[in-house]
Amino acid sequence: MSCCDETLELLELIYTRLGVDEFPVKAPPLLIQEDDKEIALENHAQLWEWTARNLDAVMGQFPIKIKIKDSDPTTEGNQEVELNLPNVAETLAELFGLVYQSEINGDLITEILLRLIPEVISTKNAALIGQSYAKANASFLGYKANAKEVPIDYNFDLEASKSLPRFLRESKKRITVHEDESKESVLDILAKLEFAAGIIKSSFYMKPSESGRLLGAIETMIQDEALSIPNKEQWRDWLQRMNRDTGKHNRGQSIQPEVIEDLHEGFDKL
Repeated sequence: MSCCDETLELLELIYTRLGVDEFPVKAPPLLIQEDDKEIALENHAQLWEWTARNLDAVMGQFPIKIKIKDSDPTTEGNQEVELNLPNVAETLAELFGLVYQSEINGDLITEILLRLIPEVISTKNAALIGQSYAKANASFLGYKANAKEVPIDYNFDLEASKSLPRFLRESKKRITVHEDESKESVLDILAKLEFAAGIIKSSFYMKPSESGRLLGAIETMIQDEALSIPNKEQWRDWLQRMNRDTGKHNRGQSIQPEVIEDLHEGFDKL
C-alpha cells in the first residue's frame, strides 16, 4: 500500500469519526425556548458554540452571588446576607444540606406538636372545671361579680398576622374579668353573725330576775312615748357601756358594732 492510500484511509477514518457527513445539524437556538424555531449547524465550530451557549442558558453563569434581604424575620429591620455559589456541585451540596436539615427540623416540630396536643387539651379541661367551680361557689355564696376590663401582656400581636416580625412582638390587650366589689368579706359577715348569736344566746340564757327587769323596762318604754329625762339618761348610759371596747359584748372581738340612738317620730330607738 502506497503512502497516498494510507493517507486517504486515515482521512476517511477521521472523516467518519468526526461525523462530517452529519452536517449540517438542525437544532433549536436555545434548549429553553418555547417555540419550534431551528437553526443549521454547519460545522464543529458552530456546534461547540451552540453547546456553550445552551450550557450557559440551562445551567446559568457561575459563580453566583445571592443577596438575602432579611435573613432574620423575627427581628425588625433588614438583616442582609450575601451568599457566594461558585459552581453547580457546591450549590447542590448546599441545597441538599438545607433540605435535609429542614426535614429534621420538620420532624422535631411534628413531634413537639404531637406532645403538646394532650397538654393543651388537659389545660383546657382544667380551666373549664375551675370555671365551673368558681361559678358554683358564686351561686352558693350568693354574690355577684362586676365586669371589669384589665390590660394583659402577650408575647404575640394577633392583630399583625400578615407580618411575622410584627406578629412576634409583645403586645398589650384588654380582656373582661369579674371582680367582687363587696365592702365586706365572708369573714366580716360571719363575725357579725357570731356577735349577734352571742347576744341572742345571752338573752335566752338570762336569769329570771334579769329577764323580768328587761321586760319591765321595755313595757315602760312602750307605755311612755316621750321618755322622761331620767330614763333618757339611763338609756344613754347603757349605750355608752355597750359601745365601750372593754364592754361585755366587745371585749376580744375583731368587729365591734356601734349601737346608736336614732330619734324617729318622738321615739328614741335603737
